[in-house]
Amino acid sequence: MEENGKLVFDKAAMKRTYQFFADAVASGVTKKNHIGMPGDQWWKEVSSGKAGIWDAGTWHYARMVNQEGLKDFFGNIAFTLIPAGEGGKANTLTHPLVYLLTSGHSDEDTQIAAQLITIASEPRTNALHAIKSAHLGVSKSESAVDFYAANRWAREATERLLPHANAMPNNSDFGTYWNIMWKNLEASWTGAKTVDAAVNDAESELKSTLGDKIVIR
Repeated sequence: MEENGKLVFDKAAMKRTYQFFADAVASGVTKKNHIGMPGDQWWKEVSSGKAGIWDAGTWHYARMVNQEGLKDFFGNIAFTLIPAGEGGKANTLTHPLVYLLTSGHSDEDTQIAAQLITIASEPRTNALHAIKSAHLGVSKSESAVDFYAANRWAREATERLLPHANAMPNNSDFGTYWNIMWKNLEASWTGAKTVDAAVNDAESELKSTLGDKIVIR
């Protein structure tokens, strides 16, 4: 995003991104039909060691251990940041959350809603959710909660990943942007479109859909 809050579509950067995955398919590193693979098949292959590297969220730990039967997680899996691209830095992503209350409520209702949000975000309360679902804490103070700090996955993932996390754009049009970007990534990944055609189609659709809400470079 730019300082004015507008989303940015960098054609050269997107072409390099699409080309990376197209090249991975061409070289046999990943499957042409990876996108759209049945979820159960994907989880089974990853948890049984048939996949060497995958991009994941911290919650994958819970799925691997609790549902896929991978009890010795740390003996089988190593985790790290997303490798740096051209001229970039290794990083990871987090999703910003905004609590909203629609208009038309009384001051009392607004105060109650604010209190509920405060309670739900309290470090000790949120630590229960974080550990149960294998997500990271929502505040630095949460890492000091004994229940959280005593969990190896939460502790190590927080220390290694969180300092390098970038928040995805907190923009109301980002969902539209993401869907268009992803649709054309899939098309170039599977070979339904060339990389150039996929980038051009994404640009055209973003222009027609978002207009002056997006900057095309």
